[in-house]
Amino acid sequence: MIEQAFHNTMSFHFSYIAIPYTKNMGFQEKICRDYGIGVLACNVNDWMGGSVQEIVKPKFNRKAWTKRVRLHEYQKRSIAGSPGGSGDIMTPFKITVENMVTYIKRHPECSLKEMMSNIDHHYHSDSSARTSIYQWIRQGVIKEIRIEKRKLYLNLKP
Repeated sequence: MIEQAFHNTMSFHFSYIAIPYTKNMGFQEKICRDYGIGVLACNVNDWMGGSVQEIVKPKFNRKAWTKRVRLHEYQKRSIAGSPGGSGDIMTPFKITVENMVTYIKRHPECSLKEMMSNIDHHYHSDSSARTSIYQWIRQGVIKEIRIEKRKLYLNLKP
């Protein structure tokens, strides 16, 4: 926890840790003070039913890296806190399948090679994408698409 807060001091103007309140916090205070980390002590047993006190003020880091965190498209489209099996989590694979379906709608009866060279996908290369996608279609993992005579078609929804 202190290590993570220490690394955050390079990226943010202020960095804190939150710990349960104890009467003897001298060591934690000293370490955090030395590294410029703020300490918030949480006391759930006080008379107000719980409070947070700032025990150590963090040092202001004027030279914090102010780079922006960039999200991938699939991260922007995922629902935060979704359990893995619910289908609400967007993955690079799902984005690739969506791009494939869109391409086939616009270019019916295209070849796998043509499609993979003309869409954005998460694979390292077009050839590895073709190999994997061919297997996923044949095994029924990608249900939206079928291959007939080396041409791609959309499966009709019932």
